[in-house]
Amino acid sequence: MVDQLKKFTEQLDLSPEQRDKIKPILKQTAEELRKTRRDAFKATTGILERMEASISKELTDAQRVRFAEMQAQERERRKQWMSEKSKPRGDSVRPPGSNGDEPPRGPSPDRPAPPPAAMP
Repeated sequence: MVDQLKKFTEQLDLSPEQRDKIKPILKQTAEELRKTRRDAFKATTGILERMEASISKELTDAQRVRFAEMQAQERERRKQWMSEKSKPRGDSVRPPGSNGDEPPRGPSPDRPAPPPAAMP
């Protein structure tokens, strides 16, 4: 939000009055986006967990063990990717929703989606 307001101020030559009116708009939008991302993350997690449970029911015991290993590797890969992508870049402020206590969620213009996992 701070970066956007600064960018708008510089590029649009905003007056102090305009900045005062635009700042709460940016703040409200950031909060709405945070909530939307949080809700989408929860929904996505639930969908994936149901898929994994359904697949697991169709596997043999040996396949189930391998499937669990694959899931653990994928979770580790995502964790690593999120850790790397959540590091601040230069002097920029972290994007909304990546305040350190929540992992970043989904792709954004400055944070592309993680690469697909390789299947053995």
